[in-house]
Amino acid sequence: NDGFEATPLKANADLAYTHGEAGSATIRVTDEQAASGKRSLKFTDAPGLDQPWNPHIFYSPNIREGLATCSFDLRLEPGALVWHEWRDSASPYRVGPSLGVNAAGELAAGKQTLMTLPHGQWIHFEITAGLGKSADGTWTLTVTIPGQEPRRFDKLPCDPRWKQFTWMGFVSNATDTAVFYLDNLKLAAAKQP
Repeated sequence: NDGFEATPLKANADLAYTHGEAGSATIRVTDEQAASGKRSLKFTDAPGLDQPWNPHIFYSPNIREGLATCSFDLRLEPGALVWHEWRDSASPYRVGPSLGVNAAGELAAGKQTLMTLPHGQWIHFEITAGLGKSADGTWTLTVTIPGQEPRRFDKLPCDPRWKQFTWMGFVSNATDTAVFYLDNLKLAAAKQP
């Protein structure tokens, strides 16, 4: 449960592993924007990086049973390319819930375009997926844009072999200067009946 309020300005996110910072490409706590409170995590991409998936952060939740729920707020600026993904620790890894947003703001899960998101507004995401015996190769996404009814997408497909949640990443996929912000990141697991 991190709103980045207790992390010093210009520091990396607590509990996350930050990768691919180089030159002006950074992922740092800022007070420029906030969905609530005064701070958020700012992803700044730049041209000329060694890999298109840099910079990125990931967490290691290590949840193996029950129902996992992750929620967060994103603010997209023009040109932002965002990727969010859940993985296990197999080699090669298997992918659970994953979503991407392109430069036009189109939100996709797998090969399915779900909706178009606005730039310059905080958008709330909530993802749920079963793990272990509760994993069924699907997940649920709810997206809330300010002033609109929440949009819920059920039974989105993922790798049916994915059953453990050991990696959760937020990736800036742009290859030019681009910015997005992350706030109010929450992750919880509940036992299934």
